[in-house]
Amino acid sequence: MVLAYRTFSGQVASNPYEAGLAFNKTLAQREREAALGWTAAVEAQGGGAVVVRVRDRAGQPLDRLSVTGSLERPATEVGKQVLDFKPLGDGRYRASAKLDGAWDLRATARDAQNAFELEARLVSQ
Repeated sequence: MVLAYRTFSGQVASNPYEAGLAFNKTLAQREREAALGWTAAVEAQGGGAVVVRVRDRAGQPLDRLSVTGSLERPATEVGKQVLDFKPLGDGRYRASAKLDGAWDLRATARDAQNAFELEARLVSQ
């Protein structure tokens, strides 16, 4: 029992069988994202906002993307927030959010042909 406790990663899938079946699709998506060379930075702003900045392989800002996302608490499924990102220019997208404590951001940035997924932990006071 001690060994099981020490080696437990803490990650739990609500649908492990389905997640296992979809694993090859997940790997293929990650390979497509790596080939794109896009990067993203996430910032929690005072006043209750999340800003995502997306850049291409050369470091140039990516405008005209559709960015969608959600915030979830790390330890519970209560309080999920769906985010409505609006473009700010210079590859930045902003969404209003209630940011008290710890949140896990899951977002997707898309253009006509590509999709880029990002995850980040946000902690605010």
